[in-house]
Amino acid sequence: MKPLWTVILACLLSAVVAWGVAGMRADGTSTPTADKTKETAYERVMRTGTIRCGYIIYPPQLSLDVNTGQLSGLAYDLMERMGADLNLTVEWVEEVHAASFMEGMHRGRYDVLCNTAWATTVRAPQILVSTPVYFTAVNAYARADDDRFDGNVTKANAPDFKIATVDGSTSAAIARDSFPEAKIVSLPEMSDYSQLLLEVSAGKADLTFSEASQFNDFDRHNPGMLHNVTPDRPVRLIRNSFFVDGEELRLIAMLNLALENLQSEGFVDTLLDRYENGSNVWKRVARPYEQQRQE
Repeated sequence: MKPLWTVILACLLSAVVAWGVAGMRADGTSTPTADKTKETAYERVMRTGTIRCGYIIYPPQLSLDVNTGQLSGLAYDLMERMGADLNLTVEWVEEVHAASFMEGMHRGRYDVLCNTAWATTVRAPQILVSTPVYFTAVNAYARADDDRFDGNVTKANAPDFKIATVDGSTSAAIARDSFPEAKIVSLPEMSDYSQLLLEVSAGKADLTFSEASQFNDFDRHNPGMLHNVTPDRPVRLIRNSFFVDGEELRLIAMLNLALENLQSEGFVDTLLDRYENGSNVWKRVARPYEQQRQE
């Protein structure tokens, strides 16, 4: 008969092994139960009193002075004000790119994407988004002397017409979903979006899709070459929001409350007016008490 202490030791070892196995997946990674003690981004923010920002340089939303390293712009002013209202410090810790910013949030290198980015459905499985800061209208553009699509952009949905897109972008999704019959002039994923407008102006494509800020910048350097085919009814209206990692419900709720209060008091509209500079780039979020009236 085995001594009692041997039996007790064997039982304890069995329990430890069973607990470890239960906390691991077949691929060796831990299960959510085993990870439940991991500090969330929200908990880290509240412990340190600091929101760590990832950011994308994208004027006029966010600009960088290369001489001083100072950031400025709509997103900078808004996030700094939200941080002050929450009694939190904002640190702009890492410049990121649109194609890779989600990885940095998943790995905990920063807590929030502090630019407002396009809240597209394809991103939904991996992130949480704030309430909209504003909306971006995506319009169709053709050459200035080409009126074939004026008043009816759906005419471009035919094999006779070519549409310029960037692989993996919103322009490619619009062409795929709304203009499946058109021929696609496809540019590589990392192409500058101004290249789409150049493709049309050079006659390599009949149509492309762009937001107003991109078109306005193009038009400053190439005046009168293209025109907006869909000024009254954009082909897409996309919400621009702050992003956090997909599990951060408390963090996004906190940001939403700060943002919505600044919208209610008019601070966000004031920022939009300042950085838009009369160019009508961004569509405002209606306040809850505002109602559309039929003329």
